[in-house]
Amino acid sequence: MMGSILEKIGDRNPQFLREVKGRLKIFPIIFVTVLSLLMQFLVYICHVENMSPHAGNGEYIRYLAHWDRVFQSLNPIFIFSLLVCGTYQIISDISKEESRGTLNFIRLSPQSEVSILTGKILGVPILLYLFIAVAIPFHLISGMLSGIPFLNIVAFYLILSACCGFIFSAATLLSVMTQNVAKKSQGIVAWLGSALVLMFLTSSYSFSSTNIPFDHAFAWLLMFNPTSITQYLSQSSRDLERLQFFYIPVGMNLIGIIGIHLANYAFWTYSLWQGIKRLFRNSNATFFSKSYSYLFVILTQITLWGFTLQKGEYYTSGERNYDINSVIQQNIPLFFVFNLILIFALMRILSPTRQSILDWSRYRHLERNHRQGWQSTIYGDLLLGEKTPSQFTIGINLLLITTPFIIWLIIAPLLNTHDKFAILWLTDEVGIFKALLAIGFLISLTMIYATVYQFAAIARVSQPFSLATFAIFTLNVLPPAIFFKLNIDPVKNPIPWLFSTIPWAGFTANAPIICFALLGEIMILVLLNMKLMKQIKLAGSSTTKELLNTSG
Repeated sequence: MMGSILEKIGDRNPQFLREVKGRLKIFPIIFVTVLSLLMQFLVYICHVENMSPHAGNGEYIRYLAHWDRVFQSLNPIFIFSLLVCGTYQIISDISKEESRGTLNFIRLSPQSEVSILTGKILGVPILLYLFIAVAIPFHLISGMLSGIPFLNIVAFYLILSACCGFIFSAATLLSVMTQNVAKKSQGIVAWLGSALVLMFLTSSYSFSSTNIPFDHAFAWLLMFNPTSITQYLSQSSRDLERLQFFYIPVGMNLIGIIGIHLANYAFWTYSLWQGIKRLFRNSNATFFSKSYSYLFVILTQITLWGFTLQKGEYYTSGERNYDINSVIQQNIPLFFVFNLILIFALMRILSPTRQSILDWSRYRHLERNHRQGWQSTIYGDLLLGEKTPSQFTIGINLLLITTPFIIWLIIAPLLNTHDKFAILWLTDEVGIFKALLAIGFLISLTMIYATVYQFAAIARVSQPFSLATFAIFTLNVLPPAIFFKLNIDPVKNPIPWLFSTIPWAGFTANAPIICFALLGEIMILVLLNMKLMKQIKLAGSSTTKELLNTSG
């Protein structure tokens, strides 16, 4: 019977069958089973005394407390053993396959990337899954004896499974991204990956003890912490019960809690697989397609705004009237940090290699014949093409990020119903017009960075992306450092600061001067892009001439 089941699974996923057959031997199965039973016995004798559920009220409370400690002790064992050990096993196995050359044969098979790598995720840690499966009945019974409902425990299993899918997908991505690493360093990658997961889990446990609330834009980040759901299930923390998404009280019931966690894991796991599928067969491909980058940015902004727009405990308790402008302002630093990291990450993961850009420059007229409508134009190439420069895509993503803030700045005075001092800085001190100019500076400056990054990325050097990163870092740090060294006061002499990497320091100048400075930056941006496109065209034609001369 077991053989027929494995054959059916093997028909659907041959890679999974290959991994399982190599690991499910008699001795390893017995060893892992005994080890799991031994672990359960040690947890039991460490926590459980001779208690009876039919004793007096005080004794019964102690009885529940002891079983709750058993349940709570098994939770971190499940989480740490699955995530840390599973991460190490997956990265180590893929690295070994790569070093032996067998992974190249697997790539040539008719299986899809998803089939191959999900087979590894499901099959490589199969003995680890067996270790946990043997302990599940004891874990389930201890939870129910401690008073936790059966459905709550099932919810923990669902969310832990989703967490494993996310972490193991990240481990797979790390393996794929480091497939060209020297053989001596591949073992280090496995230890590094498991160490990062261990650091994440230990820091999560330390943060969970501080009871950080979920009423902010980074609530989705806290949901990656598997301990948050265990605290909710054991009723040791009620932070998740107050969780809202666009004011929808998703934390009011178990279905909402499960749904928001699974949706969060599903989105990020799916995004990781976008990179895995593209890089598995072609290590020079970009991590995202340009079209998916737009969807990714839209969904991340919806997530940030969704968790921003919720009424926290401070307001729902009646201590203060809710004011939407105050809430948005409190979350602006979180938006800024996340989107700053996001934009600079997109500069790297959307930038094609020098050779890809040169190929596009040479053969664009041929590829254009296979497209229809606006996609066959130069604009379609720049916004959706796989081999085109990325700065125009960065510009579209910047507009997607900043548009909600532009709308908010315009309608903020209309939303200011309870706390009239919440946006006093906007209406009186800075002004809406200058605030909109600040966003304009942010967009133009970031676009200049993206263009400079693309210049450096197509340079004829051994490490073009390292050069590009260094160029952006220098542009960010050097101008303000020079101004500080020369003691140029932004209040007395704001004009130089308007052309620095922090132009907002020069907003003490008059509005016309600020407008002229913004126009100057836009002119610089246009000239840089014209120069870049001319350089790409020249490099592509030069390469074509070299090829023709060589063939002649």
